Amino acid sequence: MPCPDPCLFSFLDTSQEQHQYCDKNWTIRHIQYSNLRSGAYTWHYSDPFQTDALKLMHLNVRNLSLRMADMKALLINQSVTPDVIAVTETWLEDNAMEALGVFQLPGYSFRSSVRQTGTRGGVGIYVKNQLQYEVLTMRIEQSESIFIKLNNLRLSDKPIIIGSIYSTPVDRNDAEFFESLSDGMQLLTDTGSAAFLLGDFNVDLFSIRTTHSYYETLVSNSFFNTVAFPTRITDHSATLIDHILTNCDRNLTEIESGVIRADFTDHDITFANIVGLPAATTHALPGRQFCFKNYSAEALNLDLSHIDWSEVTNSEDPKTAYNAFTRLIAPIQEKHIPEAPRCRPEQRRYAPRESRGPPRPDRAPW
Repeated sequence: MPCPDPCLFSFLDTSQEQHQYCDKNWTIRHIQYSNLRSGAYTWHYSDPFQTDALKLMHLNVRNLSLRMADMKALLINQSVTPDVIAVTETWLEDNAMEALGVFQLPGYSFRSSVRQTGTRGGVGIYVKNQLQYEVLTMRIEQSESIFIKLNNLRLSDKPIIIGSIYSTPVDRNDAEFFESLSDGMQLLTDTGSAAFLLGDFNVDLFSIRTTHSYYETLVSNSFFNTVAFPTRITDHSATLIDHILTNCDRNLTEIESGVIRADFTDHDITFANIVGLPAATTHALPGRQFCFKNYSAEALNLDLSHIDWSEVTNSEDPKTAYNAFTRLIAPIQEKHIPEAPRCRPEQRRYAPRESRGPPRPDRAPW
């Protein structure tokens, strides 16, 4: 069985600040980084961003007006900087404030979306001046979001759409949020877009109790999370609530992601390098989809309760424990959530637009 998604499994050696993760059909990555301290921002041994990649970064800033000096200091001395920076919890009160130049980073343009009711919240997105883009009208319910389409850059001949999303857990209707997120993902896939959704989703991927509906939303729409490490660490908890989601075909696209610790906010920075592989690899096998037609949570939990996990829990070697886990879980996955081959693009069939009803005004195809 190939390696599972990094949103489910990761191994951390905190004593050396070394993190290793793997993902199905991906090369194993080994990322090493150091803490960021105010006034001494470095990327450790080398920049996390590659010159020949689309470089994305996300940070929950918790009040953008108070973090501008920190963000400028973070970027000013770096030889390679991100192409797109998504920021969440901007706490801006008016979208018109972006025109004042107060929130500009050198070399970037800035667009934002504020919370419509209440205070705080809000999202923004910085785009390098070399990139041409347009802001889309797409939005996700039970969240603040902003989406852009890059007009002068494509990935595997697909238009690139990037979203910045923040969803507060306070008084959130999870079912409505997941349904709206699923609708947005389906729209992005149906229009043939290479999508990257960055943000604070406030769904902890280290907590099995809270992730089932969310993970089902991702898998059913052929999206996956690329971040494998905790993004918010306190004295008593470590959670993975800041995600970078994508629907890119992993056979055609190389993605390297990681987390950089920052002490000027209570969330860490997430980043990703996206590199389209040479055209010679475009004949690779289709991506992966899974069938939930006969899925039953009760039946799955029953089968899982009958497995003897001692070989996993008693092992002191992470690699041995992981190999044992994949061997034990493979037949369970195949029984309850079997893999189904994805149709090739020319074979895909969708219901006619007229049978699905008119598109929503805020979801018009671009």
